[in-house]
Amino acid sequence: MSSYSKQFNTGISKLNNGYNTFDNGLNKFDKEGISKINSLVNSKLKPMTQKVEKMINLGNNYGSFAGKANKTESKTKFIMIVSE
Repeated sequence: MSSYSKQFNTGISKLNNGYNTFDNGLNKFDKEGISKINSLVNSKLKPMTQKVEKMINLGNNYGSFAGKANKTESKTKFIMIVSE
């Protein structure tokens, strides 16, 4: 086997090892990072976002606390303090 063939085989072996290390790292990143973030978003944030959007729509469509005459325009603003 020539010197170039040995160098080529060594290079291919290093490339393969590097690819395996990279692949393992990506799988670990997905399992320990991305999947956990995705789970959090889908289980906690999406339902909360839907509730907030519904509240905004209800607030935008709300006209008056005490009632109003037909064909009149009114606006009502609510200030809510929400603790966590």
